[in-house]
Amino acid sequence: QASKAVIFSLSPEPPYGHRLVIDLPHKKIIKTKPEKVIRKITPVGRNVIIAVDAGHGGEDPGASGRFTQEKKITLQIAQRLKRRIDQQKGMSAILIRTGDYYINLNKRSELAHQGKADFLVSIHADGFRSSQPSGASVWILSDRRANSEMGRRMERHEVHSELLGGIGNIKNESSSVPFLNKMFFDMSKSNSMLVAEEVAYNVVAELKKITKLHKKKP
Repeated sequence: QASKAVIFSLSPEPPYGHRLVIDLPHKKIIKTKPEKVIRKITPVGRNVIIAVDAGHGGEDPGASGRFTQEKKITLQIAQRLKRRIDQQKGMSAILIRTGDYYINLNKRSELAHQGKADFLVSIHADGFRSSQPSGASVWILSDRRANSEMGRRMERHEVHSELLGGIGNIKNESSSVPFLNKMFFDMSKSNSMLVAEEVAYNVVAELKKITKLHKKKP
């Protein structure tokens, strides 16, 4: 059954050293005789939520061409992608930007967190001064950017359970809260970057079936 973890540290006390306690509260299960009635099994859980971010917007047009602007193209692609994801069983999508207005980068990731997104993908349509460079590419978050994002959120004392998808709470009376925060941030960041890299390679593999690639690897 589902359980919401309570996490706290304990100071050294012989014969133990420093301890990290992860308490998983549970209800007592009363065993009963199995029923002979055959029941349909209902899947437990929820849809995988994908946050689709249309790059640029509003006063930030992105790359500008002769006939259109990047912000318009990215919004159209994001809307089409959302429809495709919503048609996929077990998945649903949310749009970070639904119209022609500007949202700064940090706010975009916050909106994805508020929407309980499991994954965030940003759509861009790059431009260049000549028409020679062309094709698709997939980019993933750099370690440097991930660390700066982590530091920013820690400085704002944001609740780590939000970053961990609401799976647990750290008791505030624990004297080691800052260190526990850092540890869980590191774990969350490492997992996120591993998942992002795996998905990125899968996306590249699919893109090369239908279009030229500007970069063959994420």
